[in-house]
Amino acid sequence: MVELKAANFPVPESDIAFFAIEYKICYLYTFAGRKIPLNSTLEFLELILNPVVFYRANRKTILKRELALGFKAIPARKLEVTTAIDTKSPITIPKAKVAKFKKWLKIGSRASS
Repeated sequence: MVELKAANFPVPESDIAFFAIEYKICYLYTFAGRKIPLNSTLEFLELILNPVVFYRANRKTILKRELALGFKAIPARKLEVTTAIDTKSPITIPKAKVAKFKKWLKIGSRASS
């Protein structure tokens, strides 16, 4: 359930692309381009979301497996995620999480095969 202006309505998991923090507000982004404000934190979402499907990329983003098409190396040994939709700003993986992210992508691609 997503809470929006005191009303709850379901958003199917298949529609969710990623979650992001902008100006201290947590938003759900859909593959169709909708941006829905949430009454939640990324920390809470990380606890309740399936870790095979969703990954905490950095302090501001949780992404869904289907969003991540691949990645490229960027300076400071970080990765920039290649995404299925435009995310406005790039999703980066800090160097401390690079190995875990690559493992998550590999496991996710095996599970979807």
